[in-house]
Amino acid sequence: MDVMDAMLGRRSVRSFIDREVGDDIIKKVLSAGQSACNANNLQAWEFVVVREAGVKKELAPLLKNNLKETEKVPVIIAVFCRDEKYYLEDGSAATQNILNAVYGLGLGGVWVAGDKKVYADDVRKVLKVPESCRLVSIVAMGYPGAITEKPARKNIDEIIHYDRF
Repeated sequence: MDVMDAMLGRRSVRSFIDREVGDDIIKKVLSAGQSACNANNLQAWEFVVVREAGVKKELAPLLKNNLKETEKVPVIIAVFCRDEKYYLEDGSAATQNILNAVYGLGLGGVWVAGDKKVYADDVRKVLKVPESCRLVSIVAMGYPGAITEKPARKNIDEIIHYDRF
């Protein structure tokens, strides 16, 4: 798939079929995350891959407002970054790369949580991540079930400003 097709065609998918996602695909997706731009090449990110039902069950009450069926999601990727100056920017860039890779590989995904959520520290504790790391995002991914229409976007000419706003 062409990179522009991936970026323009990707949409949030919250419904998944019951099909395992192989380690090879997970590593490709995380390789895309690892390839994101980042400040001073610190590569502050740490990825936690969750597939175990018991861990998903612990995360479910924390994510209930953002992900209704946490326990049915084939793979959850928690993106953490060491608490460096630009952790949020770097982790967000990695997350966007992950989402584009997920779509480009024929899967679906959605960004459901992040740094500013009240439960971010609880997610860190459930996943046994050191206190020196901050939750940037949680990506739910798998083979898509129901795919919704891509939401309408503003006309590009409405949001472009040249030289000055």
